[in-house]
Amino acid sequence: FTNILQIPLKPNVKSYLELLKNYSQKNITDELTNNVWKIFENLHDEDNDSIKKLFKHQSLIPSMTQFGWIKLDDKPYIPDDKYVGQLFELESLPIIKLPESGLTIHQRKFLDKLQCKNLSEILKSNVNVTNVKQSDDLKQFYTQTLPFISNYLYNEIDMFDQSYNKRKLNEIFLQMKFFIVDNIEVTYGYNYKSFNHIYHCYLDQKFKKFYLLKTHHYSQSIDTMVQFIINDTVIECQYKRDKLDKYYRKLLTAYSKDQLKQNITDDNDDSKPVWIINIDNEEQDENNVIEDIDNDDTKLNIHSDPTRIDQILNEEKIVISKSKSEHKQTYQQSNTKSSSYDIHIHDETNKSTIDDKVNKNDSSTTTVQKEHQ
Repeated sequence: FTNILQIPLKPNVKSYLELLKNYSQKNITDELTNNVWKIFENLHDEDNDSIKKLFKHQSLIPSMTQFGWIKLDDKPYIPDDKYVGQLFELESLPIIKLPESGLTIHQRKFLDKLQCKNLSEILKSNVNVTNVKQSDDLKQFYTQTLPFISNYLYNEIDMFDQSYNKRKLNEIFLQMKFFIVDNIEVTYGYNYKSFNHIYHCYLDQKFKKFYLLKTHHYSQSIDTMVQFIINDTVIECQYKRDKLDKYYRKLLTAYSKDQLKQNITDDNDDSKPVWIINIDNEEQDENNVIEDIDNDDTKLNIHSDPTRIDQILNEEKIVISKSKSEHKQTYQQSNTKSSSYDIHIHDETNKSTIDDKVNKNDSSTTTVQKEHQ
């Protein structure tokens, strides 16, 4: 076969190209997408120029929207948060469809060669949170557990990913502030299209703020933290999320019994970052949680409610299973990025039913607008 018929033992780029052209004539499905990415995986060794030339004018990349098949000239986007990407699935936006199980090492290398922007870089987002109060409960939990998480991710061979360093997670966590709120709603927009989404829990990467609904136990914020650390561009993201979630649940059990010290290991490496939270920034938090750049007369005072804090800290810390959406538009948030922010504060009137239950003197709304240029 190899000598007389000149059939190679391993398919060459030309052979793969013919397969891709054949696939591109069909409707995009999950199964077809997985097959396409298997081909992409075998192209990871090709040089960057060859990859760009191959996909520049030919629509061979599947999309997760009504756009159909994509070429590089369409300037496609990578869905670093697939849930946000799914909001636009009925629109004609060139968002690349990734394999359901997450990217392999070689698929990630191939994707890097395309040099596409993340979807979060071009979306505008508007974050509304109501009745903001600092949460010692949340802060205590993550202050004590995050060092274990960083040690686990950096020392377990199958859990490490270069993105942890590239995204400077250690710096983000160092300045993280934690709040409980009555409502979390985010509006994502692209051109003239926008979609609202309600969250149980939300992590604002730029402002380094972590929000959780007052009606939820701190254990129900773990999903958000896991998906933020391991976003959809991380290699084998689903495998890593499942494994990290299992480890975090183990820490949660130990934390509820005041037995975290039993999880300390001797494999710490000074060359590897340890994720810690600055516990001395509380006064700064209270003074600078909100900025009113519109010079509105409305001011927001954020102080911990002693009664509420005592109630939370003294309650039995039980293990609660993962929260599930009560509405199809409610889910846990993963990662968001931004380049510029505006903050507006206004008195909250006629908001939602949950707001009516809160003392009017405490009622306020924080709006954070993020615009990616």
